[in-house]
Amino acid sequence: MPARYERQHNAQDDQGRPRARFRRRPAPRRAGTFATWNGSANLGSGAAIAAGNLAVAPAGPVTWAWANGSTIADINAVRLVPGDAVTFTRSFDVSATGDHLAADITISGGALDAGVLTASRSVVAPAGVTGSGSAFAFAASNSGTPRTYHFTVTYTITFPDVTTGQNTSVNLADTTVSVQQVAL
Repeated sequence: MPARYERQHNAQDDQGRPRARFRRRPAPRRAGTFATWNGSANLGSGAAIAAGNLAVAPAGPVTWAWANGSTIADINAVRLVPGDAVTFTRSFDVSATGDHLAADITISGGALDAGVLTASRSVVAPAGVTGSGSAFAFAASNSGTPRTYHFTVTYTITFPDVTTGQNTSVNLADTTVSVQQVAL
């Protein structure tokens, strides 16, 4: 609101003429209030929101077998010839906690030298898990308490019937099993 001024006539300038002086007069007070209506309430749920978990760890021994199913006692002593196939099998425990949880389980790495040997990888899911290949969804009732799912991983290495590939090797030291959460 603009200030109000009063004119005073009792002052004169240096030539004797009356000089108008102004002084500020306070603005009149107005009655009234500025009020807003408001309120608040507690959300009231009393619940804490917690994140789930997803982890993988090897479980059980490694087994090697020939294509016919007979066990290989020492894989380091085996020398493959064209037409042979060996299978690596190991179980992995996937610990999963969370609703609407799905994951890709992949096997990667394991260098195959000279491009002669071939490999196939597979993951077998346990009860309570749906899916195949590498995409799996865990049981819907999996919240609160961690559940452990026992997956079986196989890695089959085949030496095809070819005339090349002598002294070819496979290094599985860098082979990994990974579990990565994905959207449902």
